[in-house]
Amino acid sequence: MKLEAKKDDGLNDCAPSVRYAVRRLIRGASSSRECARQGFALGLALLIGTIPSIKVDSVMKLIVDMLEVSSSMKGQDIRDCLLGQLFAYGALARSGRLVEVWISDHNTLFIKEFTNVLVSLASKKRYLQEPAVAIILEMVEKLPTEAVFCPHPFSPSRLFASDHLSSITNCLKESTFCQPRIHGVWPVLVNILLPDVVMQAEDVVSASNSLKKHKKSRKSSSSEEEVVKTVQSFCEVIIEGSLLLSSHDRKHLAFDILLLLLPRLPASFIPYVLSHKIVQCLMDILSTKDSWLYKVAQHFLKELSDWVGNDDVRRVAVVVALQRHSNARFDGITRTKTVRALVTEFKTESGCMLFIQNLMSMFVDEGHSSDEPSDQSQTTDDNSEMGSVEDKDSISAMANSDFLKSWVVESLPSILKHLKLEPEAKFRVQKEILKFLAVQGLFLCISWL
Repeated sequence: MKLEAKKDDGLNDCAPSVRYAVRRLIRGASSSRECARQGFALGLALLIGTIPSIKVDSVMKLIVDMLEVSSSMKGQDIRDCLLGQLFAYGALARSGRLVEVWISDHNTLFIKEFTNVLVSLASKKRYLQEPAVAIILEMVEKLPTEAVFCPHPFSPSRLFASDHLSSITNCLKESTFCQPRIHGVWPVLVNILLPDVVMQAEDVVSASNSLKKHKKSRKSSSSEEEVVKTVQSFCEVIIEGSLLLSSHDRKHLAFDILLLLLPRLPASFIPYVLSHKIVQCLMDILSTKDSWLYKVAQHFLKELSDWVGNDDVRRVAVVVALQRHSNARFDGITRTKTVRALVTEFKTESGCMLFIQNLMSMFVDEGHSSDEPSDQSQTTDDNSEMGSVEDKDSISAMANSDFLKSWVVESLPSILKHLKLEPEAKFRVQKEILKFLAVQGLFLCISWL
């Protein structure tokens, strides 16, 4: 014990037994025996937090000296030393001494040095990255606000601005390393993106208008408008512009993130979450049963249907999104009965009326969002003789529009097949359907004349 205490460890103000205990606990943090590492780290945190004469800089120096990875180490020895450093730094953060140092001296460099050391440690092995960040966050939570507050006040609009999201996209994509578990950063981002109390339940009329126009007809508060912008930006930059364009693992992550969004998602946000690119990706995956992501897409559809439940506003939003972005071919291409099952579940007059209004809107909307530009951009002499690529795209778009309109016309009468309403309510639904069909039939006759 005396020999251990005589070493130059910077703990001259401590009793020999304390100096020995600090060194022994740090060295023990590298032990891989059962829960020894956790026990030594807990003891170190309690000792450092209890005895003020143990200096922070001395502990940081000892961690480097005693748990340094040497060139002669291999395999498990290297892993034990790196994990030992991680747990020792974690003990220092949990002890609260770094906070005490900052309170006594606001100009101290220990906080910066501690953070830099952990960042450097995290860069050595991938399995060290997430726990290293967790230690930094634990330290930050203990510090006063003024010690860590950024120059500009934090707000979701700044965090989810397109330019900022683009700058952190590569970092977020790397979170797939911990699959099948979802990295802890995503629930945090979703909680900031869609706080539980921000969006109030919307009535049927405002939801109908939001689905038709992709915005609320009534005046929204500034906070609600900000949430709309952040969700749209998040989906466009992270989900569509990054994850869906990458590997299978990252496509899988995209659907996992969408499932995190669903429980707190207002129905009026469905156009952003079930966008053209997301629906197309779903269709591509489900069209081939041998696809690596087939079960992932199936699970997503099941969870989506469960989310709809008995809510007709959600039901309309999902059906409209799936059919609009697939030109009414979703069930046919995916070989599922998703849309058909959703359509047969309407049980209220208000739900039927909402669905009819949206079908009418789809019918008269010539430039619906599924008419994406073709990727083909080259023209040749052969194309010029037989018709340009743009002409072919125009013909294809017209055919798609006709197919969607045909589905709308077929769907309107079929609503009544599974509907169980009072005679008066059912008559009002029939009247609305017949009124629309009669008007469209009249316009069609005039156009032929």
